[in-house]
Amino acid sequence: MSNKISEMEESEDFPYCIWYPETAAEETYRALAARYPQMKYLVGGACAVAGYVNLFHELDLLPESHIVEEARDNQQWEIYEAIMKPELRYNAMDDCTRTVFDKPEIKTKFAKPPDSDAEIGDLLSFRRRAYFDITEDDWVDEYDSKEPRFVKDDVSHLLYTHLPSDLPTMDKDLLIQTAAYYGDIDRQIVEVRSKKQLTPRFIMNNDLSCTKPETRHLPYCIWYPSVPHPSTCLELIRRASSMKPAVARVCILADYPETWDKVDPDPDLNLMRDA
Repeated sequence: MSNKISEMEESEDFPYCIWYPETAAEETYRALAARYPQMKYLVGGACAVAGYVNLFHELDLLPESHIVEEARDNQQWEIYEAIMKPELRYNAMDDCTRTVFDKPEIKTKFAKPPDSDAEIGDLLSFRRRAYFDITEDDWVDEYDSKEPRFVKDDVSHLLYTHLPSDLPTMDKDLLIQTAAYYGDIDRQIVEVRSKKQLTPRFIMNNDLSCTKPETRHLPYCIWYPSVPHPSTCLELIRRASSMKPAVARVCILADYPETWDKVDPDPDLNLMRDA
């Protein structure tokens, strides 16, 4: 950012954020991308912040989702439109781990969450990996950063509807924390093989849109980490009578005696133990 390019050899020598709190000159970024091609996506992010349109096109990058967010936040609409025009966008950068992938992935591809133990480690390691320290400086600023330019429109509907492929500029921590609390990975469109794992979460959230007469692989555990409403339980049995044993356990664990009487299940060992 001071228009000086250091010699970098080891992986830990390469920075991630090279545009905050200030941007370098366009020629500096051009020389950086030429000397270290592995940093071209980071240079693209800087172009989106500083408005270096010519350099951005010279880099010939895949349409990258993080770069388009920077362009949108900084009102660099020519770069924004250039990335949004293609039907597919890619993830080449990861703000959480501050890394650039060797092979960018399609943005909408569903991926397994990383192992929590491997990600967190000890406190120091966690602080170094934390997504809110994207500038990699452990918050040494001597001044307060400006508030991000979030949209002022009501985005509360994003808390309970399917998420669009392209989110508006908003405080995404709200979505992340809410999804973590409810386990709502099912609000994204995912591959068919994941539906078996997602159906119980729909039921526990009182959403039976995934439970139909033709639904296969109906779940048994529908009471943890939350329990469905009694009316949901009764409607579930109406739609799929084979769910009666699972609903009976919900009635015991959630203390729904009236619903239990309506369900009138056949006693079994599991129900006796739960009771």
